[in-house]
Amino acid sequence: KFSDSTFYDARADAIDIDISDVEIENCSFINSGNDAIDSMTSKVIVTNTNINKAGDKGISAGESSQVSINNLTFNNTEIAVQSKDDSSVHINNSKFLNNKIQLDAYQKNWRYGNGGKIKVIDSMFKGKINQINAKNNSEIIVINSSFNNKFSHLETKKIRFDGNYLNNW
Repeated sequence: KFSDSTFYDARADAIDIDISDVEIENCSFINSGNDAIDSMTSKVIVTNTNINKAGDKGISAGESSQVSINNLTFNNTEIAVQSKDDSSVHINNSKFLNNKIQLDAYQKNWRYGNGGKIKVIDSMFKGKINQINAKNNSEIIVINSSFNNKFSHLETKKIRFDGNYLNNW
């Protein structure tokens, strides 16, 4: 368990979680060289945390990880959240601010059978284009969340929206 901690200027991943159960609460990740939080075959719960300027991903879930996120702010990362290889990420009440890619899900390794899954509820997206990607047996669902600009053009068979709305901040 990590709580009330700040991680500054990590040269690579700030926290690399492999085959573990981890809780992260009330933490800040600032200027991580690679991922702020990277999980592999793990169960991770992250609450009340800020991720600012991750060089690659704010949170990376891979190899059948289960990640639960509540009340996070992702700011100025390359990719805020990425899920791959039968991993599942559930996000509630979070802010996605000025990330190059807000959400990304895909299948990297065929041995896991599926790609990644991301479900976002009651969150806020603010960015130039709010890029959201899902490919190769993956799916993203965004529910009851606000966007600062158009988002309906992002909807595909793999990316679904329900009850979302525009909010000009």
